[in-house]
Amino acid sequence: MSMTPKEQRIAIAEVRGWEKLFEFVVQSPTHRAGEIDAIYRRGREEQPIDRLPNYPNDLNACYEMENALTNEQWEQYTRILSQGITRTWWECSKAIAHSSSEEKCEAFCRVMFPERWIE
Repeated sequence: MSMTPKEQRIAIAEVRGWEKLFEFVVQSPTHRAGEIDAIYRRGREEQPIDRLPNYPNDLNACYEMENALTNEQWEQYTRILSQGITRTWWECSKAIAHSSSEEKCEAFCRVMFPERWIE
Protein backbone atom coordinates (compact mmCIF):
# COMPACT_ATOMS: atom_id res chain seq x y z
CA MET A 1 0.00 0.00 0.00
CA SER A 2 1.27 3.46 -0.80
CA MET A 3 -0.03 7.00 -0.98
CA THR A 4 -1.16 8.77 -4.15
CA PRO A 5 0.33 12.20 -4.89
CA LYS A 6 -2.97 13.79 -3.75
CA GLU A 7 -2.90 11.83 -0.48
CA GLN A 8 0.74 12.86 0.03
CA ARG A 9 -0.12 16.50 -0.65
CA ILE A 10 -2.94 16.48 1.91
CA ALA A 11 -0.99 14.55 4.57
CA ILE A 12 2.04 16.83 4.26
CA ALA A 13 -0.17 19.93 4.36
CA GLU A 14 -1.73 18.66 7.59
CA VAL A 15 1.75 18.13 9.09
CA ARG A 16 2.55 21.73 8.08
CA GLY A 17 -0.47 23.05 9.98
CA TRP A 18 -3.32 23.00 7.46
CA GLU A 19 -6.51 21.66 9.03
CA LYS A 20 -9.60 20.44 7.20
CA LEU A 21 -12.62 22.64 7.86
CA PHE A 22 -15.18 20.70 5.82
CA GLU A 23 -15.71 18.47 2.79
CA PHE A 24 -18.26 18.82 0.03
CA VAL A 25 -19.27 17.12 -3.20
CA VAL A 26 -18.21 19.17 -6.21
CA GLN A 27 -20.88 19.78 -8.81
CA SER A 28 -19.12 21.55 -11.63
CA PRO A 29 -18.45 20.88 -15.31
CA THR A 30 -14.70 21.07 -14.64
CA HIS A 31 -14.74 18.24 -12.04
CA ARG A 32 -15.72 14.58 -12.19
CA ALA A 33 -19.25 13.83 -11.02
CA GLY A 34 -19.32 13.19 -7.29
CA GLU A 35 -15.73 14.32 -6.73
CA ILE A 36 -15.09 15.34 -3.13
CA ASP A 37 -13.24 18.54 -2.34
CA ALA A 38 -12.41 20.11 1.00
CA ILE A 39 -11.52 23.48 2.42
CA TYR A 40 -8.40 23.71 4.58
CA ARG A 41 -7.26 26.51 6.88
CA ARG A 42 -3.89 27.54 8.29
CA GLY A 43 -4.04 30.65 10.41
CA ARG A 44 -6.39 33.06 8.62
CA GLU A 45 -5.80 31.55 5.19
CA GLU A 46 -8.39 29.17 3.71
CA GLN A 47 -7.80 27.11 0.55
CA PRO A 48 -9.42 24.21 -1.35
CA ILE A 49 -7.32 21.06 -1.80
CA ASP A 50 -6.07 22.10 -5.25
CA ARG A 51 -4.68 25.36 -3.81
CA LEU A 52 -2.66 23.74 -1.01
CA PRO A 53 1.12 23.72 -1.57
CA ASN A 54 1.82 21.17 -4.31
CA TYR A 55 4.56 19.30 -2.47
CA PRO A 56 4.84 16.36 -4.94
CA ASN A 57 5.51 18.75 -7.85
CA ASP A 58 7.29 21.72 -6.26
CA LEU A 59 10.82 21.62 -4.81
CA ASN A 60 10.27 24.99 -3.11
CA ALA A 61 7.30 23.51 -1.23
CA CYS A 62 9.49 20.51 -0.35
CA TYR A 63 12.00 22.80 1.37
CA GLU A 64 9.15 24.04 3.60
CA MET A 65 8.07 20.42 4.15
CA GLU A 66 11.58 19.39 5.26
CA ASN A 67 11.46 22.00 8.05
CA ALA A 68 8.93 19.78 9.84
CA LEU A 69 11.47 16.96 10.31
CA THR A 70 13.20 16.42 13.64
CA ASN A 71 16.88 15.44 13.60
CA GLU A 72 15.95 11.77 14.03
CA GLN A 73 13.37 11.96 11.24
CA TRP A 74 15.87 13.81 9.03
CA GLU A 75 18.29 10.90 9.43
CA GLN A 76 15.60 8.41 8.32
CA TYR A 77 14.57 10.70 5.46
CA THR A 78 18.10 11.02 4.07
CA ARG A 79 18.66 7.28 4.45
CA ILE A 80 15.59 6.63 2.27
CA LEU A 81 16.69 9.18 -0.36
CA SER A 82 20.19 7.71 -0.57
CA GLN A 83 19.01 4.10 -0.48
CA GLY A 84 21.09 1.78 -2.61
CA ILE A 85 24.12 4.06 -2.60
CA THR A 86 26.82 2.40 -0.54
CA ARG A 87 29.95 4.11 -1.72
CA THR A 88 31.00 7.52 -0.46
CA TRP A 89 29.48 10.27 1.61
CA TRP A 90 29.75 12.49 -1.47
CA GLU A 91 27.61 10.16 -3.61
CA CYS A 92 24.96 9.97 -0.89
CA SER A 93 24.91 13.76 -0.54
CA LYS A 94 24.60 14.17 -4.30
CA ALA A 95 21.68 11.70 -4.44
CA ILE A 96 19.86 13.59 -1.70
CA ALA A 97 20.48 17.02 -3.22
CA HIS A 98 19.33 15.89 -6.66
CA SER A 99 16.21 14.06 -5.50
CA SER A 100 13.02 15.10 -7.27
CA SER A 101 10.06 16.56 -5.43
CA GLU A 102 8.22 13.26 -5.93
CA GLU A 103 11.09 11.33 -4.33
CA LYS A 104 11.33 13.79 -1.45
CA CYS A 105 7.58 13.56 -0.77
CA GLU A 106 7.62 9.78 -0.82
CA ALA A 107 10.58 9.69 1.59
CA PHE A 108 8.89 12.26 3.86
CA CYS A 109 5.66 10.26 3.93
CA ARG A 110 7.55 7.00 4.56
CA VAL A 111 9.09 8.64 7.64
CA MET A 112 5.98 10.43 8.91
CA PHE A 113 3.35 7.81 7.97
CA PRO A 114 5.11 4.40 7.92
CA GLU A 115 1.79 2.59 8.38
CA ARG A 116 0.69 3.82 4.93
CA TRP A 117 3.75 2.37 3.17
CA ILE A 118 3.37 -1.36 3.70
CA GLU A 119 5.02 -3.11 0.76
